[in-house]
Amino acid sequence: SLASPPERLEAKFWQAEALFRLKRFAEARTAYDEVVRTDAASPLAADALYGVAWTELELKRPEAEVAAFRQFLSAWPQHTNAPTATLNLARGLIDLKRVAEAQPVLSDFATKYPKSELIADAQYLLGWVKVNSGDPRGALVDLRAFVAANPNHPQAPAARKLISQALARYGDR
Repeated sequence: SLASPPERLEAKFWQAEALFRLKRFAEARTAYDEVVRTDAASPLAADALYGVAWTELELKRPEAEVAAFRQFLSAWPQHTNAPTATLNLARGLIDLKRVAEAQPVLSDFATKYPKSELIADAQYLLGWVKVNSGDPRGALVDLRAFVAANPNHPQAPAARKLISQALARYGDR
């Protein structure tokens, strides 16, 4: 017997997931996109659009990646993958040299996702963004708070270096 439309959609989603794991990103992208286009109200649509964004990241297409993460966050701001999508959106904007656009994406991260394990990563990235977009004082506040709260974080040494560079360049008035 033929599968029902929801069953076909689910099969297509799992096919996309398998293709992604096999690093066949272009094929995975097509399959995820088919799920989203077929039924945007489907329970699988959020995960499929998230998959589209990740395939764009893997295919090194930052414009499309940023657009997909933005679309995902706009449609599903409370999704369990929203914190990761937010961080990846900011990183994509940075890759596109749109550093100033990354700041508002990151600035309310801890408020939006108070239980996220990625708060420290977002805090570091926000400090980095501020250093690189002309807000050294704000950067120092964020980076010092990051280092104080996360002295053993993998980015802590980089944060300490940024603090030293900012102090050397801008002083601490």
